[in-house]
Amino acid sequence: MAAALYFGSDNRVITLLESFFKERMETAGETHSISKVEREEKLTEMLNGVNFDMFFVEDSVLAGKLAKDWLPNFLKRFPLVKGPVVFVGIETNPQKVFQMLEAGWTDFIMEPPDKSLLIEKFGLYATGKRSADIRQVYTMEVHQATDIAKPAIITNLSEFDCKVRSKQPAMINDLVTLYSGVFADTPTGRAGVIARCYNSEPDKKNPQSPEFINSYYFVGVTTDVLSQIRNNLRKAYVSKKS
Repeated sequence: MAAALYFGSDNRVITLLESFFKERMETAGETHSISKVEREEKLTEMLNGVNFDMFFVEDSVLAGKLAKDWLPNFLKRFPLVKGPVVFVGIETNPQKVFQMLEAGWTDFIMEPPDKSLLIEKFGLYATGKRSADIRQVYTMEVHQATDIAKPAIITNLSEFDCKVRSKQPAMINDLVTLYSGVFADTPTGRAGVIARCYNSEPDKKNPQSPEFINSYYFVGVTTDVLSQIRNNLRKAYVSKKS
């Protein structure tokens, strides 16, 4: 069971998750919950009496403060908060999103939330791993160059994440910007997307190779970039079928 707390007035994240919770109860007997608070005083009351596994904070409740400044104060006030803290908003500036994530936010979910990605991320926040039985998106094998400070190759891609083959293992929770053609809107272009590592292991397909497969899930992904990923996946699927 995972318990989430949503701080804000918008119901879209809550509605999507509650629909998923109902389905999981019927199919797997799992019990998850999400509570909502809209006022600061109620937030204090909830956090002093209930332990939550994850937190969603809407941009409308920051009272004019920058997200990167609000979170450290929140964690200082509530030292028992240990779970992922996710920002929900409409910020589209990659630099500001990266600053926010560097300040300690686990993720940034763009409004309106994408149902498939929200469900997958909930599972990741709740367990620390990507669960195969709630997988929402199709992952396809690809071969695209990417740079993570050092050259690497994207081997699998979905709207949720990608796997990158590299000669160096990645640190879990390491925050990076991936640059690749699969995120761009032109065949020869390259675009960047912010991602966080959630798994790193030796390349099992090549046990004699010193290479590693590092898995990253996308954070703060904009609607435009998500659209490009989906377009490139469709193109790769059609090409593979042909």
